[in-house]
Amino acid sequence: MSRARPRLTVARVVGGATALAVPGFAATAAFAPADEGFSVGRFAVALALFVLAATPLVATRRGGNKRLYGWRETAFLVCLPFVPTTSLLLAMTVSALLAGVARRQSALKLVFNTALVVVDGAVAIAIVTPTHLLRPTVNWALLLRFPDLLLVVAATAAMALVSALGTAIVVATVGPRRCVG
Repeated sequence: MSRARPRLTVARVVGGATALAVPGFAATAAFAPADEGFSVGRFAVALALFVLAATPLVATRRGGNKRLYGWRETAFLVCLPFVPTTSLLLAMTVSALLAGVARRQSALKLVFNTALVVVDGAVAIAIVTPTHLLRPTVNWALLLRFPDLLLVVAATAAMALVSALGTAIVVATVGPRRCVG
């Protein structure tokens, strides 16, 4: 099999992820509560947190597999009660784009990673939106209620699951690497 065929298949998967990302972002913008609490300062802090969370990757090895871990879910948890949902998704998207550019990723990988961040962010926001965590002032009693806490945990788990699933699909599309030596 030639090298062009897996690359074309990966390009189709990236196109599919992008096709999911655009309506996901539009749905989040349309169905999210009005961004009454939007402020440039909160958005800037959220963007800075997401850039800081996306930039350093922790590399671990398990046997022959190398895994990279980021801190995006942690930034999501920190920003959730303070930043409106549409602004939160925009900060996540821009930070993924900036982190990819800083890592000098190829255009295909940059588009896929950014689209995947939009999709998993939209899923997480859809899960956590019923909690109505965003208020003009933070209400810690509301934030720490058990049912709402379960939804927040489910949202962060969904982010990781969607991201892992998207990456697994691309890896399965490319096929196994052959070791020489």
